[in-house]
Amino acid sequence: MEQIKIWLSQQGYRYQELGDSLKVKLGGLSHEIQIVKDYPKDELVVVTAEVRKALGYGLMLFAGLGGIEPNVDWLPPLLVAGSVVGFIAVVLTEIKVQQIKQEILQVNHLKARS
Repeated sequence: MEQIKIWLSQQGYRYQELGDSLKVKLGGLSHEIQIVKDYPKDELVVVTAEVRKALGYGLMLFAGLGGIEPNVDWLPPLLVAGSVVGFIAVVLTEIKVQQIKQEILQVNHLKARS
């Protein structure tokens, strides 16, 4: 975990230590991720929860396009706009987390070799 903390600091990522995990802020219009220790495998794992968030944004989009409340004119466009921004944040998070995942794979590989 120490190697990852040093690497995150060198790359300019802000993180917060939460027990056996790190909460990493990617910056910009992206969600936070967590790096947790998988004790049975003795590896570090990246947790993004982007699938759940994408499903939630999909439901928002469906509700907005379906016009869930016909008497309220401002709610459907708000739901559609919110879901589009959310989908963009999901994509940006997945793009930004790739570099962190690669570094964690290298750390896990080096740890497995030793």
